[in-house]
Amino acid sequence: MEEKNLHRSHRARMKARFSARGLDDFADHEVLELLLFYAVPQRDTNPLAHRLVERYGSFAAVFDAPVEDLLEVEGVGEHTATLIKLIPDLARRYCESRFAPGKDLDPYDVVGTHLVSHFLGRQNESVYAMFYSSTLQFLYAQEISQGGLHSASFSMRDIASAAILKKASYVILAHNHPDGVALASGADLDVTREVRSFLLQMEVQLLDHFVVSEGKYTSLMKEFFHKERSRILELKNL
Repeated sequence: MEEKNLHRSHRARMKARFSARGLDDFADHEVLELLLFYAVPQRDTNPLAHRLVERYGSFAAVFDAPVEDLLEVEGVGEHTATLIKLIPDLARRYCESRFAPGKDLDPYDVVGTHLVSHFLGRQNESVYAMFYSSTLQFLYAQEISQGGLHSASFSMRDIASAAILKKASYVILAHNHPDGVALASGADLDVTREVRSFLLQMEVQLLDHFVVSEGKYTSLMKEFFHKERSRILELKNL
């Protein structure tokens, strides 16, 4: 009973600490310890938090681990593994929900940060598109393909069809390099030119193409993004 009361008071202190100051002064294992409260009732979660960080080598790697691998860790059951895997998807959903339809196009760095959040924790290459009106108001976003720009599943017609369906005038394209760096390859540049040319036939502009990897992003059309955004916003303010 005494041990149970100690765990209860420890959990209360951890929760109060988070409520007062957020996670800024928490160590990585302490963040995991706090999270695990909600999957492991009435038990000390500190040893399990340490085991997870030690096994995978970093805080992020814990959340990137496959479910089947997590289940091999002593103390990790189905509820715990599900909670851990829920966090990256929850973070993506939260960030994406902040891009509401009708919102004006954000500055370049805000869009780039949003795209980093979108690809957070994704283990496979995928292609994502954001669609904007003629006045650069956000319309919606869509996953275009799993497998990347150069996979058999990628189709420029899918992008064009989605743009036409939503009456979009501008498209921002993005894809990730899960095991690489946030730099465009020669093939990425070729596809960018092909997509831009294809969309122009439908009177749709490719506004930019971002490459995302390891929490970083780069743009293939940054100068055009800035110029077009400035031009449209100036027209709206006349």
